This record gives sequence, C-alpha cells and structure tokens, in this order.
Amino acid sequence: MKSLDVQKVEKDQIMKQLFLSALVIMLTVGSLFGQKFDQGNTYGVTFKQMIKAADEAYNIDQDYYTALRYYGMAAKARPNDLSARYKYGESARMVGSYKLARDAYKEVMKAEGKEDFPLTQYWLANMYQLLGDYESAIDGYNEFINTQTGNEDVSTYHLQLAKKGLKDTNWAKDIAEEQHNVTVMHLDESINTPNKEFGAFILNDTLFYASLSYQSNKDDAPTERPYARILFTTDSSSAELLPGNVNDTLLHTANLVYNSDRKVRFFTRCDYLSNRSANIRCAIFTQKLEENGQWSTPEKITDHINKNDYTYTHPSIGLDLDTQEEYLYFVSDQPGGKGKLDIWISKIDENGALMPPENLSFVNTEENEVTPFFHSGTKTLYYSTEGVLGLGGYDIQKVKKTPFGWDEVVNLGKPVNSSLNDLYFTLNEDGSKGYFSSNREGSLYLEKEFELCCDDLYAVEFDIKSELLVSTFDGLDESMLAGTTVKLLKINDDGSTEEIAELTNPNDNMFNFFVDRGEKFILEGSKDGYVQSRDTLQVPLDAPDQITQDLYLSPISVDLKALAYDIDTKLPINNVTVQVIEKDETGERVVQEQVNEYGNDFEFPLELDKQYLIRASKSGFQPLEELQLSTYDLAKPEVFLAELFLKRTSFGDYLPLAIYFDNDYPDQNSTRRTTDISYAETVEEYYDKKEEYKLLFTEPMDEEETFLTAQRYEAFFEREVNRGFNDLQSFSTELLNFLEGGNEVTVRLKGFASPRAAASYNYNLSLRRIVSVQNFFRSYKGGAFMSYINEGKLKLEREAIGEEKAPNCIIDLIEDERNSIYSLGASLERRVEIVEVEVRLNDANAFSQPTFITKGGSRE
Repeated sequence: MKSLDVQKVEKDQIMKQLFLSALVIMLTVGSLFGQKFDQGNTYGVTFKQMIKAADEAYNIDQDYYTALRYYGMAAKARPNDLSARYKYGESARMVGSYKLARDAYKEVMKAEGKEDFPLTQYWLANMYQLLGDYESAIDGYNEFINTQTGNEDVSTYHLQLAKKGLKDTNWAKDIAEEQHNVTVMHLDESINTPNKEFGAFILNDTLFYASLSYQSNKDDAPTERPYARILFTTDSSSAELLPGNVNDTLLHTANLVYNSDRKVRFFTRCDYLSNRSANIRCAIFTQKLEENGQWSTPEKITDHINKNDYTYTHPSIGLDLDTQEEYLYFVSDQPGGKGKLDIWISKIDENGALMPPENLSFVNTEENEVTPFFHSGTKTLYYSTEGVLGLGGYDIQKVKKTPFGWDEVVNLGKPVNSSLNDLYFTLNEDGSKGYFSSNREGSLYLEKEFELCCDDLYAVEFDIKSELLVSTFDGLDESMLAGTTVKLLKINDDGSTEEIAELTNPNDNMFNFFVDRGEKFILEGSKDGYVQSRDTLQVPLDAPDQITQDLYLSPISVDLKALAYDIDTKLPINNVTVQVIEKDETGERVVQEQVNEYGNDFEFPLELDKQYLIRASKSGFQPLEELQLSTYDLAKPEVFLAELFLKRTSFGDYLPLAIYFDNDYPDQNSTRRTTDISYAETVEEYYDKKEEYKLLFTEPMDEEETFLTAQRYEAFFEREVNRGFNDLQSFSTELLNFLEGGNEVTVRLKGFASPRAAASYNYNLSLRRIVSVQNFFRSYKGGAFMSYINEGKLKLEREAIGEEKAPNCIIDLIEDERNSIYSLGASLERRVEIVEVEVRLNDANAFSQPTFITKGGSRE
C-alpha cells in the first residue's frame, strides 16, 4: 500500500492542478523531455527508463502531457503493471483526457492489487461525473465512501470531496431539462483552435478574447510552450491580434476588460515560474486612453494588489448604476481568503486609485472561485466555482446585488453549464447575448489520439422577452373593463415609436404581449365613452419572465371647478360644504361632497349624460341659488367653472367665541368697572407668560406628571388663548364687511372671573374685561367700527357674571397662588365670551325673515 506521504504528494499535485485549471492556462502541448529519447521509437528503452522519465515529468515539471505519453508506453510494455496503468490514468485526468482516464481507472478497478490504489474508485466516479454519466458517478461515489471510510491511506479531504461529488451528481441528475429560452453555439474554427480560447469581453460590436496558440520570444523559452495573446473580432468569422502594446511577446496576456467610460482598461500578464515549471503566476495591468487616442504604456497595478508570491487575475469592472461607483473584481490566492482562489473586490476612487480589497466571502468557498463578471444593467455578478452544487467541474453561477446586500447564488443550469468546465461568462449590455469558455464535448481536440479537449469559446443567446400581462379597468370605480383595445408601441432610441401589437378583448379585460427586456414601451388603451389611456413602461434588464401592468381608462366626463364667495364682500369663503346632486326622474341624491376648511376652491369629476345640481352651504350663510348643470351630449372632456355665492345671515360659525385673560387683568388691584386698555394689549402679554404658568404649576410634580401637565398647558395657550384671539380678529373682519353691506348687528358679551378674590371684586373685574373687548372693537383698524357704533348699527351689549358660574372645585385661597392663579381650572374662568349675535339684514326681499339671532353655547 502507499504511505500517507505518497497520499500527501498526490494531494499537493491535485491542488496545483486545481490552481492551474482555475487560471484556464493548462499546458497541454509539447514535451519538456523530448530530448531524452525518441518517444516514437522505444527500441532499447527499458521499462525502468520509461517510468523514470514519466515520474520526472509528472512530479518535478508538472508536465502531465509528457508523463501521459511515457506512462502509456510503460503500461503498454507491461499491461499487468497496475502502477503504470494507474499513473497513466492520473496523467490523462490532469491533462483533461477524461475518457482515457476513465478507462484506465476501470482497468485498475478490475485487477488484483487495486487496494494498493485506494483513490482509484474516487477518481473513476469523478470521471463519470465530468463525462455526464451521473448514475455511474453516484454508484462510484457511494462505493468509495462505503469502502474507504476509516482507511488510513485515504485522506479526509478526499472523503469530503466524494461526499460533495455525490451531492452534486444527485442534484445534477434531478435538475430540469435544458432551458428552452437559451441557445448555446460553438464558435467555428475561425475563432476556436485546438488550443485554448478564453476570457471573452464584449464592447459594442467587438469581441475580445485570448488564445493560447502563440509562442514566446524569449531566447531560452522551450519552443513547445504555448503563450496567450489577446485578439479581437467584429464579425466572429475572423480575428486579429489586438494592436498596440497590450500583448507582451515574452508573457501570457489575457483577460482584457474596459471600464464604463472606455477610458481605462485592465488585463493580466502571466509567466511560468521557471523554464521547467508548468506553474504560472499572474498580475493585473492597466492602461489609460490618452488625448491623442493612443493607449498609455501598460502599468502593473500597485494599489493594494499584485503582492509578491501571489497570483492576481481575472479582472472585471463593475459599475453600480445607483451610486455611479466603479469596482474592480478580481481573483487571487492572497492571504485572507477562504482557500485556494477567491474573488475579491476593490472600490475605484474618483482618481482611479484602488481602495483596499475585500474578500467577497459570501460567494467564496474552500474550493476555487474564478472569472467574475459584473453585469451593471441587471446588477448581477457571474462567476465560476467548484465549491457549490453543480453539474460537474466548474459551473457558472449568478448572484444579484440588491439595496439590502447580495441575494442567493443561483446556478445557470443547462445548457450554459455542462458536466465539464464552464468559465469566463460575459454578457452584452442588454443581456441578450454572451460568451463563455468550456471544454465540453464538441470542443476542438488538441490531440484526437487522447480525445484531449481544450477550452473553446461558446456564444449563448437569451430570449430576453418578458410576458407582459395587461389588465384594463374603469378609472372611476376600478371595475374590470372589457371591450377595450390595447396598443403596444416601442419607443426607439431617437424618440420615435413603432406599433408592436394591437389587441381587442370584447369579453374580458386581460391582454398578453411579449416585450424585450431593457426596452421602453407605450401602452395605449381606448374604448368608446372613455378617455384614451396612455402609460409608459420601462422594462428593466432584470425583469422577471412575467410582468403585469394595470391600465385605467376614465369615462369621458366633465370637470367642475367651483369657487365660493361672500356675495356682499366678494371675498373667498373657506369651510364651505359643496354637494354635487344627481337629479333624474327618480329624484335627487348626493353623489359627491367636499368641505374645504382652508380655501374656497373645489374640483369634482362628473359623468356623462347626467343632470346635476350644485349646492353650497355654510353655517351662518345662506346660498343665493342652486347651480344647474347638464353633461348630456358631450363628446369630449369639458371643464366647467362655477362661482357659488353665499350671503352671511348670522355669525353662528364663530359662536361661542371665548377669549382669555391673565389673572386680575386688565388693571390689577382695581375696583373700577371700566378700563382704557384694549384686549389686544393684554392678550399678548398673557401669551408670553406661557412658560411661567407651566413652571409655577408643575414645580412640585414628578418628571412624568410634569411632562403631561405641561402638554395640557401648551394646548390651552395655543388652542384657547392664541386661537381665541385669532378668531376674534377674523370675526371682526367679517363683522366689518357685514356692516359695510348695510346690515345691523348687536353683539352680546359676557365676562367671567375665577373665584380667587371677593365676589364683588370679581364682578367689577369681569366688567373691565368686557370693556377691554369693547375697546378692541372701538380701536379696530383705526376706529373702523366707530361710525357704526355711533349710528347704533353696531351695539355691544354686556353682562358681567364674575365668579358666579365658576365651578366649586376651583381653589380660591389667596395664599395658594399655584392653584388659585396658575391652575388650568382657574385659567379657563378668566374670559369674555361673545355668546349671541343678532343681525338685521338690509334686504328683506331676499329672505323671508329679516332678523337672525344666533346664540352660541357657553362655558356656563
């Protein structure tokens, strides 16, 4: 049996091969040992020499192609030598000749002594998986797990790989059939060669890619070594090397990408670690487009990446359309990752410098993650990995970026993914066409003898249409609207439109269209008796397969715009109620009603073929007449303007009107029954004491009670004191307008006091308060009321109540100022109320009753 050290060597070789395959530059041409002896002539070459040459190629140079030939000759020379047969299978697997490897492992499994090669069953199952024979792979993985668990010569790592392989193959066997809206095409031999083609990037109509079909100009480079160069094509029928200074004749050059404004481009340059080593190391380079239209000299990026002893490759630029920030996605084995090759991301600042990279940990696994590509239009990251569920080898995955982070990772499935390696996925801007590399069956053979495939370029076309389900509704009552005709028009880049389809559904309100993702459309809905509806629809690139759109058509109607005015003053009136009343042979019914508390304007949509009455009302006013409106025989939308006049007949909308006073105001410590002070003077000073009242009353309270009580005081000063004064001013304005219309008014005032002082004192105080309000009217607008007072057309009657009506619960102790002065109960008693307004109209013909008396409730 093999020692554990041998197992470790094999595992290390596997790691190296995974590393190489992730870079997609596996060296599968030529022999580094061709000079030792002629492989085509084995006469005189001993079996021992063959094995020695094969072991050197395999273990020292990692030249698995040469090892394959020598192990093959040795196995042919000694068919019963299982070691030569097993190593032949290993070499075939490492160069990608999976059928050859499968057959070699099968031979070992049938022979005596197979227990000396305990990994044979694992690798046989792995070959079945890569070749798409999932049933055989499942059986093989199960047998390996069942028979080798506990075998000290089998590493835990390979048992874990077998369990993952079993899970993958079960999943791959059960996934749905190939997607019908996806077409994969192998590019012809004008692009693909027997060597590798990879690293595609689409820029407008140009396809850039790399081919491993060139030789280095190094004097000491082995002639059989392939090197990658970047090519471009505009028609996929022929390709040319990219001109300029991108391709380096001494190094591998690949993975070209451009930033969003096409003024900066990135690519990789790689070299073998030595003349004998098959391993390579890569770094990312950049160029800038200069003012003369030429590209600058390539520079190796030094901002936080391209550290010594680590590889950096697979650059991709992602633009976040929401923030307009650009990011560099790349692949590296630098420290800080999850293992092997990981995907990293680095923000590009406004000066083009790279910020410290972050590991994209949500996609990275302990296996390799490679070839990231960020599609800005759909905010989707595509990449390839071995580390999650897949069909076999590398599978292309996608994950969408959302405002809340990254979504779930999704396998692209068949036919984009296969049982072999699928990498380097890229898409055009609208997401309709892309490219990727694969060594799937159908790729060109490097050598038919070994059925050895290299990665070829494949085009993939997506049917990016979404099914658009349109539903039509009545815009008035939102009921389903059958019998509608819907047109779909596409908006072209120049702003013009072209009709895509027109559908009429006489019995239903549902319509089905198919629209291209990323395009802009117009939906037009029309039906007799309805206004044509026209909606613009932008279908995003990441739209789902089915989207819905509701289309509302409003019945042809008239818009009524009404304004309410006072007939006497011609001023706008607010807080009017306007009713729209439908009238027919069955009677009248209110169909719409609006109240505008802050303005005098109203808007109503009306239906066709109706007879309407428009009625306005407000407390204290009487409408002059009802407006009649007919919408019969209208063929198009109309807008009617209506002025609704109301005549003030009372002041009930203001009553009762209460205004409030500070303690013992006006004229403190006075027994007089009159004062020279106007209420306007005392109320301003009182309002300014709001914080003082809060503080003095809440002083003994705890924090919570203080907070709640302070809110009640805030409400009192704003809603009662401040608003009461504002209402008094508005009332005065209306009263003056009313008197100017030739009417007569009697205003009855009642004065109140809190019970703090003697009853007689409070009686006189309440009289002074009434007089201060009378003084307010006398001085209003420079004495505008005086002529009406002198002529007897405005009478200000008064009634002093004092403390007579104050509730018994109000504390009246002189020494208890907190309660007798600053309490809300006491504050509410210090007031004057306008309790009644009697009006005598000057136009008895307009109304049956010339005199209107309006009484308001009181706090009594």
